Amino acid sequence: MGAAMAAPTHLGNLSSLGWLLPEILLSLAVVAIFLLDLVVENKERLGDVALGVMAIAIVLITRLLWAGDRSLFENSVVVDGFGLYFKLLVGLAAFGAIWMSLGSREVRRTDQGEYWGIL
Repeated sequence: MGAAMAAPTHLGNLSSLGWLLPEILLSLAVVAIFLLDLVVENKERLGDVALGVMAIAIVLITRLLWAGDRSLFENSVVVDGFGLYFKLLVGLAAFGAIWMSLGSREVRRTDQGEYWGIL
């Protein structure tokens, strides 16, 4: 028989928020980029903001990889290695897409705030 898997540690509502820092960061960054788009004249700086926020989110995700499985919000959400692997994969893909788009002439001709926020 295979090795038994340990049950995830159960966390309450407030203690669960720390495990969702990458998602919270990205949500706040989208709102911030949309708001900055209204007041910033140099729209190319928004791409730098998006790249920096994505890098921080990737660091936060990798920090969670070695912390073990957790059951969040009274067993509503489970954070495990499988889910974190795909979060990291999508995060790295988004980082690459943002990085490759920074010097693009096509992006300069669009609504850059919307582009960076949605990306």
